[in-house]
Amino acid sequence: MSTNSNYDQIIQAINDTNNNHDVSVYVPSVSRHVKFKPMTINHQKKIISTALDNTLISNANHSILASDIINECCREPDIELYTLDKNPILVGLRCETLGYDINAQNDEGESIKTNIETHVQAFSSIEIPSDLMNTQEIVHDNIKIKIKPPTLEDDTRVGKQVYNNIKSNNFDNADDIRNTIGDAIIYEYVKYIKSVEIGDIHVPFDHDHAIELTRVVESLPIAVSSQILKIINNIKSIENKFLQLNDQEQQLTIVTDARFYNSE
Repeated sequence: MSTNSNYDQIIQAINDTNNNHDVSVYVPSVSRHVKFKPMTINHQKKIISTALDNTLISNANHSILASDIINECCREPDIELYTLDKNPILVGLRCETLGYDINAQNDEGESIKTNIETHVQAFSSIEIPSDLMNTQEIVHDNIKIKIKPPTLEDDTRVGKQVYNNIKSNNFDNADDIRNTIGDAIIYEYVKYIKSVEIGDIHVPFDHDHAIELTRVVESLPIAVSSQILKIINNIKSIENKFLQLNDQEQQLTIVTDARFYNSE
């Protein structure tokens, strides 16, 4: 038997073992635990490699990779996952594969070793407003804007276009960086907006065309910006509850960057 054949056989055997070993992770949008395949060293390698990029590219690339890993590992592909689910799934997958001892971050940005098993086991008790996933409508003059928490799919579709936009920027000067950061904020609006309507003109937001949709968002009156941002911040405040640790002595935060996937 050739050496290459041995390699192929052991890889297949490892894959079979992984496929037969599910981990149970809490998914808030469906209010129950869902089965996932465990993360592999290849997943870990890809996520850690994002830390080599500059901060803007790293954040965009990490977000895309994390979503891809979630979709790849999920045993129930028919479930529609939302950005609300992203943090608890990532934390759950990491803890099930590498353990519950992590380096959290305090308010001063210092790394603090802590165990988050109790926190993760309490994910199902984190209160989610019953109307959080509902479509909300903002009306300004004759403009109607519908907003809804983005699905993980929409988040990834927009994220890939953000990543490509950032990659194409040479960052030769401060204006380039400022413009890219400003664009990232507009893209965030695009993720949450489902449609814009004026009279009989109705534009559904197809997130495969995020570049074009930014033009629609940028043309909206500034008066609606604070209303959109209020809804987005409310949704994100719920998402962040899965990352906030109420330590008796200090506030700690789980930071799901590349370092989170180290076992040390």
